[in-house]
Amino acid sequence: MNKKSLGVLSATFLLLLTGCGKTGQSSTTPISSTTTSSSVVSSTNTPTSSSTTITGVVREGNLKEAFNCITVAEALKIAEANTTATTERYFIYGKVTEITNYNYGQMTISDGTGSIVVYGSYDFDGVKRFSELDIKPEVGDEIVLYSTLQNFNGSMEVKSGWIVGLIHENKPFDEKDYTSMTIAEARNAAKGSKVIVEGVVARITYSMGMNPNGFYVIDSTSSIYVYDSKVANDVSIGNKIRIAGNRDSWILDKEMDSAEKFGYKGSTQLSEATILSNDKGTSDFDKSWITEKTVKEIVNTPVTTDISNIIYKTTAYIKKNKGASFVNYYINDLDGVTGSYAYTQCSGSDFSWLDEFDQKICTVYMTAINAKSTSTGCFWRFVPISVSYDNFKFDEANIPEFVYEYNVKDLLKDSYTGDPVLELPTSVSSDILNFENATVTYTSSNTDSIYFTTEDGKYVMHAKNNGTAEVTIKVEYATNSFSKTLTINVTKPVDVNALTVKEAIESTVDEFITVKGVAGPSLVNKVGFYLIDDTGAIPVILPADVLSEIEYGNELIIKGKRDQYGADAEKNTVGTISLTSCEIVANLYGKHEYSTASFDSTKTIADLSDIPTTENATDKVYVVKASIQKTPGQRSSTVRIYVGETSIMCYTNSGKEYDWAQDYFDQEVTLEIALCNWNKKSFYKCNILSLTDSTGNKIVNLGKYTTK
Repeated sequence: MNKKSLGVLSATFLLLLTGCGKTGQSSTTPISSTTTSSSVVSSTNTPTSSSTTITGVVREGNLKEAFNCITVAEALKIAEANTTATTERYFIYGKVTEITNYNYGQMTISDGTGSIVVYGSYDFDGVKRFSELDIKPEVGDEIVLYSTLQNFNGSMEVKSGWIVGLIHENKPFDEKDYTSMTIAEARNAAKGSKVIVEGVVARITYSMGMNPNGFYVIDSTSSIYVYDSKVANDVSIGNKIRIAGNRDSWILDKEMDSAEKFGYKGSTQLSEATILSNDKGTSDFDKSWITEKTVKEIVNTPVTTDISNIIYKTTAYIKKNKGASFVNYYINDLDGVTGSYAYTQCSGSDFSWLDEFDQKICTVYMTAINAKSTSTGCFWRFVPISVSYDNFKFDEANIPEFVYEYNVKDLLKDSYTGDPVLELPTSVSSDILNFENATVTYTSSNTDSIYFTTEDGKYVMHAKNNGTAEVTIKVEYATNSFSKTLTINVTKPVDVNALTVKEAIESTVDEFITVKGVAGPSLVNKVGFYLIDDTGAIPVILPADVLSEIEYGNELIIKGKRDQYGADAEKNTVGTISLTSCEIVANLYGKHEYSTASFDSTKTIADLSDIPTTENATDKVYVVKASIQKTPGQRSSTVRIYVGETSIMCYTNSGKEYDWAQDYFDQEVTLEIALCNWNKKSFYKCNILSLTDSTGNKIVNLGKYTTK
């Protein structure tokens, strides 16, 4: 590999050193503009002082010795003792292992004795910032920094590092190794292909700290994302560039198993990029090839179909949702619900330009940058490319069809294995689209199988006997109407030999079993619910798309693996009894109240808090009197239940999972709780299934259920 030694270019200055690698006062000798083609470094070392004269460095050899450097370990010790930046500067040698900010030159260097973070780096004389350097360090380079050191809130770092020595490893690049093609062709190229594309930069993305980490480039055929922090700092929106890179498919390491499970192949992009040309212009990107879709169509595209980083045109409702220390921007369809959030690594600050569009219907050019992949499913996350507000007005003639598509269609299924007792809307209004009271009527061709009735002021659909019914739905608004006829089959399931919940709990670990029960309260920070019958309750974990077809109170027959989730022999924890890898054998529907016959009311908070995680205590629901307390943190909150000084922590991610109970915080209530240890902890936490106040009013945790 060719190595080009780059250090102090066009410079002459005098550094007075005290001790090994340390300087005292700097000479007042002015910096010369003389340029030399070789290094001139002279130094003498004595116990009290030394001097080093540097007159331009283009060096190969041992930088560490040439600059009389201290080790990173020594630098860390010096930094630890200084809560403000040292007035002395030190020569520190290392290899660049990471660059996190190409504007300020934030990086990490290592030398075998340790690693240290560099907060900011500059040219040899401290004048030019990193972003202004003609030649910048890269990962793998050898570097010498003339540095001040500090302990910043417990983080040992180089506060300011002047780059006085650099051996830059030029990675071989030969344009002949790459093939020029359109972006559409590049998207379809095999992973690892070396491609050259040309297009206009349409949007820049940012990592934490608002550091550019990638951008979208568009030609007349398609769009693609370029993920490369180094080149992202060298482009601006509107630049027409020619760029070489490797065709890649990115998935977060910890999400790979889940992505494979659901057939998601990753985010199509270019990496390890090299810019071959940049006109530095301000061109508009080509929109002629872009397809128009609704947000609903984009969201519902299966992750097995690669739409990642393809730009679509849509009409969307922008909604800003401000949290304690972050902002989420949602790009929703015109129902204000269907959609996803803009993918941010900057707590939302990278999308502050959307503020002017908050709560407006806009024309949006957008893409799905990637699919979040979890054990329960994958969903697309968005990046808006450009947004415009044009005083949108919805065509009144389209209201009936809109009501059917967004308020009725997804409520009905084409087959039922039980009576859904399904509540249906008969009147629909929209504040977003500014219409009121679009009417909806339903008729059935076979009322022996499907029939409609009004019960307690609600319009309800029932499934009765086996058979087929043609159900006609008609929506009317003003003089406009829309009708749709659906075929619905009713087929009651044959008898299934299903276990009781107690029998499921007592089954062999890892055995696949079939269980019958009622879908009870939601799990917390897991997708699923407690399956409950007269004999017990067991957590059921299943994919989000499967849960979306289930309602609280449905009677279910479920097949799944009897699991001991989170068990760890080394940590001597037994985990949480549960059903995983589940599928629905039959949904018998209904709106059943779950049984509390098996619930244990004999234990106190003190009793439960003393149970060790070596003992199975997740096999039942406990009923206790206690209070709920939520304690806010910087980014999330903790939740606990307590009686006096005795408490049990609640299992939660951010604390928001218990906002359904917030009106009762710090009040004594009756709680249904289940202990859990999903994450191999040395103590049990709890899930709150429900609370009942002093008046007998019961509130059930429905967190993970989809509102229908």
